[in-house]
Amino acid sequence: MFSIVFEVINYTHVTTVKGEVIDKYTKRSNNHDKFYIVVKQDDSSEKVIVNKDSVFMMKFDSADVQAKVNTGEKYEFKLRGYRVPVLSMFPNVDTVENRK
Repeated sequence: MFSIVFEVINYTHVTTVKGEVIDKYTKRSNNHDKFYIVVKQDDSSEKVIVNKDSVFMMKFDSADVQAKVNTGEKYEFKLRGYRVPVLSMFPNVDTVENRK
């Protein structure tokens, strides 16, 4: 029950990150990949976001999204979820828009 409530709370928390992608990498755990994107925001701060599939978000294209995002280019990311360092949780990419 707690996990469902937590997923709903994460889903309803929407933020936006704008900036240049300076790094992207993959972490494999068991049979699942988690894709990470490091964004240098317009104020020069850096933010790490995760790009993973999510049944709750009806998102099943994280590998395709990761392939389309290029380092050195600027994007606007719509994110869902919270950054919780103690749980190693990151907001998840919902949509990506190139900001050429």
